[in-house]
Amino acid sequence: MATHRNAMVEEVWDQNFSQGGNLLHVLRGYRLTLEDDSVSRNGGRNKYFGVKEAYSLLVNPNDTAFPKNCIWVDRVPTKIEFVYEDGKAVFQDGSSVHADTIFYCTEYKYHFPFIETNGIVTIDDDNRVGPLYKHVFPPHLAPWLSFIGMPKQDTPFLTTELQSKWLAHVLSGKVLLPTEEEMMSDVENYYHHMEETGVPKSFTHVLPPNEIEYRNWLLAQVEMPPLKEWRGRMYRECVKFANAKPDGYRDQWDDDYWDAVIASQEVNHLANGEDVGVEKMLGLLKM
Repeated sequence: MATHRNAMVEEVWDQNFSQGGNLLHVLRGYRLTLEDDSVSRNGGRNKYFGVKEAYSLLVNPNDTAFPKNCIWVDRVPTKIEFVYEDGKAVFQDGSSVHADTIFYCTEYKYHFPFIETNGIVTIDDDNRVGPLYKHVFPPHLAPWLSFIGMPKQDTPFLTTELQSKWLAHVLSGKVLLPTEEEMMSDVENYYHHMEETGVPKSFTHVLPPNEIEYRNWLLAQVEMPPLKEWRGRMYRECVKFANAKPDGYRDQWDDDYWDAVIASQEVNHLANGEDVGVEKMLGLLKM
């Protein structure tokens, strides 16, 4: 994050991503002042909102030392092309600045220096790790080598748990993988489908908009029932909100409505003879 003095906060915050969304909503309209380390408040008890205070709400300040001075520079082009040892940053449009501090807010690159596969598994310039059957197993090395947590831009906790269950079932012999040829064919079909539909290679491990389908596939592998209908509805609604209004979509989320939807469906499951847990059901009936 870098900017010229006296800029508005919303001018320097990358609103294409979700980091710090609520904080941006709070700070919108505040102006960066000649105080290197502060943001001017239009009103309220405190005259300034410290940049350091804002930073501490986003990350653990104990992990990264926060720069106290000279953190604003003249402009924020979208990408940095080169950075030199003397602090000179050259942007893709050819312009340059001398920056005291640069925050890199780019996506992660897959990197496995501790694994030697003799070229069987590769990471190309588009951040595609492959070939991987269903984002987990390299067909030629399965099941002895597997990758858990590769998918991105999804809610990772459930996906990672389900991948781990699948892996455990495979290693224990409860579930058999397809043949190497069948797994390779599946991977190649997936790549071909991406090309046909115009999906960039860099999106190889991006689950949306097929996150629910992928999770249900994993559940089927371990003989578990599919996700409840409300999860799919909530997921699709969240994606729609985020695409329509990336900035502040969380503020428009109707918690009461979705609590009622979930409670209604859980009560229906109980009526159909499904066990959702005594404590959970008592809580639902009190809503």
